[in-house]
Amino acid sequence: MKKLNNTIIRTVISVILTICLIIGLIPLPQFTKNVYAADEIIVTSNTWHMTTGIYRVSQDVTVISNIWIDGEVTIILDEGKKLTAERGITVADSDKLTIEGKGTLETTGNIVNAGIGGGAGAGRERLNCGTVIINGGTINATGGEDGAAGIGGGGHFSVDNGGSGGIIIINGGTVNATGGYKAAGIGGGRGKKTFGSGGNITINGGTVTANGACGEQELAVQAMA
Repeated sequence: MKKLNNTIIRTVISVILTICLIIGLIPLPQFTKNVYAADEIIVTSNTWHMTTGIYRVSQDVTVISNIWIDGEVTIILDEGKKLTAERGITVADSDKLTIEGKGTLETTGNIVNAGIGGGAGAGRERLNCGTVIINGGTINATGGEDGAAGIGGGGHFSVDNGGSGGIIIINGGTVNATGGYKAAGIGGGRGKKTFGSGGNITINGGTVTANGACGEQELAVQAMA
């Protein structure tokens, strides 16, 4: 009887070990696919004021107000998702925007606003572009009709000088930038008398298409000033 019991125990242990081995070979579900860092903010249609932090576009979303960047902001575009900024994204003066990911950003500046860059936001008019870094995604940026750049300085036909292009660095992604009336695709905006300076434009990678708008000076990428 004792020998029979030992045989049963060994059999049970063998079965348990076999089950554990089989479970170990089964691939686990990828639960981490949509798990985000605790400090990330999900962009919604009401996200128009972005303060320093990380913002994630995890669904198709349209923001009808001008998006105002305040501080150092990173926007992550999830693959297959799209952020539409109907009145542009204001990144002015000392503010900084970094764009990451594999999704799409469609942004059109409203009148004086660049698609991404200088313009008017939150009751303030700041035509000079701050720092814009693009590391990935598909970026379609169009400047406002009052002489704003696609990416860069804001425009204003009521002031002498347009906004400067600031610091623009493109490391990757697909970038399509179109200037507003008489403005650069990438660079300075147009004023009543002159363009703002082109700023510092660095293209390290990616696919970049820039088109200046109609007028006597159709600039694609404005030379650094």
